[in-house]
Amino acid sequence: MKNTVILFLLTLILSPLCAQEELSAEKLKVAGEIIELNGTIQNLKRAVNAHAQRCEVLMGKYLSRAKDQNAAEKVKTELRKAIDSEMNTAKIQEEIAKVYAGRFSLEELKAIAAFYHSPAGQKMLLLNPDLTLQINELLRNHSKTVDKKAVEILKRKVPTQVPTEAHFMPIGKIPAQSSK
Repeated sequence: MKNTVILFLLTLILSPLCAQEELSAEKLKVAGEIIELNGTIQNLKRAVNAHAQRCEVLMGKYLSRAKDQNAAEKVKTELRKAIDSEMNTAKIQEEIAKVYAGRFSLEELKAIAAFYHSPAGQKMLLLNPDLTLQINELLRNHSKTVDKKAVEILKRKVPTQVPTEAHFMPIGKIPAQSSK
């Protein structure tokens, strides 16, 4: 009896997961269209390029100090291969499409694509970069306000231990502390 109850409960829990729509070619195609339309692919390419540039800077910084520059160049080549392999935009794009296809039904994906093709969707796509900038600016301003208030509170509570400028949530580069 106990095993029957457990099997019944497992069936109830796992049935929706097993019944999930497969990742058909059509679902993946529509999901791919959506991530192209909504700017995900552009953002992916920018992120991959930025990451590759950061890696190049780090390689230059650390490998320029190497005593054996021939060995350093071999390390750079190996690192670049690893970066190219793991940061392959086409491969990541397929993975992102699978994420969308796994979370939405084919009908939902078609509706999302239709929205992006609609006038409202086109306007959203047009305004989205500006909206993102405005939202990020709002978040930065709120973070700065919290930082200032936190510093004021801490200065009152522990005045000798609080630097004149503190950053609790780093945004961009953290300025160097001035030496007094």
